[in-house]
Amino acid sequence: MPALSKECRRLLSQLRQRCPDALPAEPVTAGSVVPAIHITPNQALKLFPPAAAIAAGFDRFAKPSRQPVKWREGDRELLVFPADVSVRTGDGVIAVSVPVFTDQTNKAVVHVSFVVGDPKRPAGLVAATDAAPAGPATIVDAWGEALVAFAWHVVIEVATTIAGEAGRDVDGSRLVPIAIAASPDGLFVVPMARHEFDRARR
Repeated sequence: MPALSKECRRLLSQLRQRCPDALPAEPVTAGSVVPAIHITPNQALKLFPPAAAIAAGFDRFAKPSRQPVKWREGDRELLVFPADVSVRTGDGVIAVSVPVFTDQTNKAVVHVSFVVGDPKRPAGLVAATDAAPAGPATIVDAWGEALVAFAWHVVIEVATTIAGEAGRDVDGSRLVPIAIAASPDGLFVVPMARHEFDRARR
């Protein structure tokens, strides 16, 4: 389970101070679901770049870097800028924007939208997206599938980290996300303790 980033620790510390009943008591029994954790749009904007760095392969414990990552396939190359990844949320929608660079397009932004549940109509961890992301055709045609996978990795990284630090189960393991929802008010991550058959006993 991923370690908590410095930014996540700060945000959760604030949440514990201001709303002490918002996070579950420990330990959480196997299979139990706890109340959703609300991440505001501004908090999400701070959480997505470090999650993108991890999804891009940077060491999660390393000092944050603004360096791009080079993707190569045959004679094609794409620079991806994890530190500049951003997110917007709407009713049941998470829109991830990924800045990239190629020699043909120079710097551009590719937008990947995921349709997920909203707080009133949860959909678990199910998400749908378009056949191709929005962006320059030369980039999307060559790198569309990889960019969708990368954007979803970032979303899951954020959800897993938040759920993992919301509490611990009876084995001392971090909670895991069971649902992600979105609204104009931000993201909502629902954590749960692993089921009996999936317990990570120490």
